[in-house]
Amino acid sequence: RLINKKPLVLTEKVLDLGGWKFSSFINDEFTFYDAIVSISDGISLCIHANDNWHEYPKSLIEKLSKKIVEVGGADKSYFLVQLGVADSFPINYSVLSDEECLGILEERIDNYGNAFTKNITNLCLDSAFIYANQTTYSYPSFRSLEKTPYEMVQSFLEKSNLPIEQLLPGQVINCDKKKEVRQENEISLFSFCLNTFLTKARKFTKKDNLFFKVNKEDCESEGVCYYTDMVNWQRILIGELTLESITIGGLGSVTKPKDSNISDLHHSITKFSYMAQAQIKKLGLGYYDLTNE
Repeated sequence: RLINKKPLVLTEKVLDLGGWKFSSFINDEFTFYDAIVSISDGISLCIHANDNWHEYPKSLIEKLSKKIVEVGGADKSYFLVQLGVADSFPINYSVLSDEECLGILEERIDNYGNAFTKNITNLCLDSAFIYANQTTYSYPSFRSLEKTPYEMVQSFLEKSNLPIEQLLPGQVINCDKKKEVRQENEISLFSFCLNTFLTKARKFTKKDNLFFKVNKEDCESEGVCYYTDMVNWQRILIGELTLESITIGGLGSVTKPKDSNISDLHHSITKFSYMAQAQIKKLGLGYYDLTNE
């Protein structure tokens, strides 16, 4: 849907795409679905382990170690793992006290961390990175914890005394400076596509005071603003919905200056929306001119 091409299936056999080599490995002692993906350009390697924090069997260690050796060892290898509690247990279980809940969380995180650190050692790596453990969680009314699961992960890292880096959204690993992590302020893919979609809509309707926003509070008081949540915008941007889903469908709303008549704009924006939908379905993300970014 995004690129208008058939998906490629990764296996242990190397898939070469323009010099980038991809393989996937399954820790079949735990799952057949969430693979460990290796990505290499021949001089460096990323082992993207998803949530495969479990201690790896010897056979898997040998396969990954071979990939590490191919790029010259630990200095050119980057091991990334999701490390955190990704479900509602035990937080949402009312039969457990806060103290019991904390104990279970700490035990789970310690188990995750201990298995992960064994993998680092067995792969002969000198560092690793963790990510995807910062989701905002709405606690039930009966639950009041002294520490969040994220804070528990940070506590584990401190006591482990290992070179494990916690990655935050927007950070980039600088491969040229001993795996230095820096913060980037680049625009997200969603924001880029929404801005491009708006630019095309303004050009079609010849209205510069047209705005597309996620929040009503961000709408300009002197302009015409279509707003809906990010999920609905994403469905519009991939051609699943049109802008009529906001106006007629009721998935969002429109703000405008008082006493202004926007019927002509509404008809024009509706026409644009259906034309855009057809092009998006044909071109995928190519509609947004990503190569010009």
